[in-house]
Amino acid sequence: MEILYDNYSSALFGVIHRIVGKEDTAEELLQEAFLKIWNNFAQYDAVKVVYLPGWSISAGIWRLKKSF
Repeated sequence: MEILYDNYSSALFGVIHRIVGKEDTAEELLQEAFLKIWNNFAQYDAVKVVYLPGWSISAGIWRLKKSF
């Protein structure tokens, strides 16, 4: 899990931050994304890592919609 975080967290943070425009919200959403993975780690494999950006983008958009 540490390797996964080290390899993808910076890029995902950048994507989320561009969507939500707030650093603290982006950090929170990034944490939620990795928590979701951690809680379901046994169900994930290397192929599913490609879905991380999509999950992060969806979480950012969901948060924006919720704030309006």
